[in-house]
Amino acid sequence: MKRYVWALLLLVILFGPGVSSGQTYDQGYGSQMFVGIQAGTAIPTGDLSDNAKLGWGGQGNFEYLATPNLSLMATVGYYLWGAKNDLLGLADFTFSTIPVLIGAKYLFMQGDLRPYVGADLGIHFLKTKISSNINIFGSNLEESNTESKFGFAPMAGLRMHMPPNVDLDLNISYNIIPSSGSTFSNGAISTSSSSTTYLGIIVGALIAL
Repeated sequence: MKRYVWALLLLVILFGPGVSSGQTYDQGYGSQMFVGIQAGTAIPTGDLSDNAKLGWGGQGNFEYLATPNLSLMATVGYYLWGAKNDLLGLADFTFSTIPVLIGAKYLFMQGDLRPYVGADLGIHFLKTKISSNINIFGSNLEESNTESKFGFAPMAGLRMHMPPNVDLDLNISYNIIPSSGSTFSNGAISTSSSSTTYLGIIVGALIAL
């Protein structure tokens, strides 16, 4: 938990002065602010890949070009996975996340094609849902569990400028959601850690405001 707080503080310390200095870096767009929408696939990895199929989803974001090479961003998304096994056809299983994230991108070079690297950090609102396909007394049984976890995601991508005020954006991110649990055995409590991970590949557009 502490390391996430320190990471957020570091972002503010490093990038805050550039945002508040009054300098403008519109790079020919006429604005430093962008809104975007992206969609794509979420490939489960690690433990998640044992039970989940290929996922799909999308996200919306806001970006602020703080310097010619630094973009600050806020993102909200939704991604959904189905189960690899259909539980003998008796029930449907789904797993989803709503990520609410902040982050930064460093854009290389100048011009119409700009590769970048960056990272996101924030909260994932996770939901596991099992729905019965068997009708009992006129209704199907349903069970769900929700929780929130911190997560982070390093990323790399490419922005392609489409005049006058649109950028196409393609990026790949590796999303990591750490978690831990406690078990009681032989009179002792032990703690184990694991992570929910997935590879996001998305494409979309950013529009200068």
